[in-house]
Amino acid sequence: MGFLRLLPMGYNVFIAFCAFLLSLSTFVLLGHAEIHYLGISLVSSVATFAVYAWLKDQAKWPLWFMLLLVFMMIPFGASFSLIVYCIHLGVIAYWYGRSLTTPIFNLQALRSIPFFKAIVLGYTWASVTVILPVLFSGLTLGQEVLHVFVQRLFFIAGISFVFDVRDLVADKKGRVATAPLLIGVPWTKRVSMVFLFIYLLLVFYYTHNDYAIPLLISGLAACFFVVLVNKKRQPYYYAAFLDGCMAFQGAMIIAWLLI
Repeated sequence: MGFLRLLPMGYNVFIAFCAFLLSLSTFVLLGHAEIHYLGISLVSSVATFAVYAWLKDQAKWPLWFMLLLVFMMIPFGASFSLIVYCIHLGVIAYWYGRSLTTPIFNLQALRSIPFFKAIVLGYTWASVTVILPVLFSGLTLGQEVLHVFVQRLFFIAGISFVFDVRDLVADKKGRVATAPLLIGVPWTKRVSMVFLFIYLLLVFYYTHNDYAIPLLISGLAACFFVVLVNKKRQPYYYAAFLDGCMAFQGAMIIAWLLI
C-alpha cells in the first residue's frame, strides 16, 4: 500500500486514525468539543482497527477483542441501548465478511452484494463515528445528531462505491459480481457522484454554521478524486486519496474549531 507499508498493519492503522478524526469531529459539529471526548473517539478508532484487521485476515482475535471491548464498557456506565447497538454493529461486521449459515437459511456475505455494499459501509461508518460516540457520552439522540449521521452515511457511501474499480481484474477472474462489472466503470463513478451530490445537498440544507465550509470542501474533494478514478489507478490511490478524504474531513472540522 505504498507509504502505508512503513507501519505494521499500516492500512488498518490509517483507517483507525480516520475513524478517530471523524468521531472527534462529530463532537465538534454537535458543539461538544471537550477534551474528555478524546477517549470516546479513541474507542471508536480501536474498534474500527479490530474490524478491519478481522476483515483482512479473518483471524479470531479481533472478534474476541470487540466482545471484550463491549463488556469493558459496562463498568463505565454504558447504557443498555449502547451495548445493543454495539452488538448489532458486530453482527453486521461479521456478516459483511462472511456468509451467515444456519440450518434454516443461508445469507451471502454483504460484501458480495453489488450496490448494497457501499450503503452498508456508509451505515457502519456513520454508526461508529456518530451514533456510538453520542450514546457513549450520554448526549441526546436528537435531530441534529440525525443530520450528521445521514450526511456521513452518504459521504462514506459515495467514497466506497468506486472501490470495486480497484479490484476489477481480480473480480472478473473470480467471477465476482460487482458494480463496475455489471454497469461499467463510468456508471459506477456516476452512482458514486449521486451519493456525494446528495451529501452536498444535505450539508447545504441542514448545516447553518461555519462548519458547512469544511464539510462542503471535503465533499468536493471526494468528488474530484472519484472523477479521477480509472482502471489503471494503483491501490495506494484509493487509500491515500479516497480513504484520505475521511481524515481530511475530520481534520478540517477540528482545525476550523481552532481558527
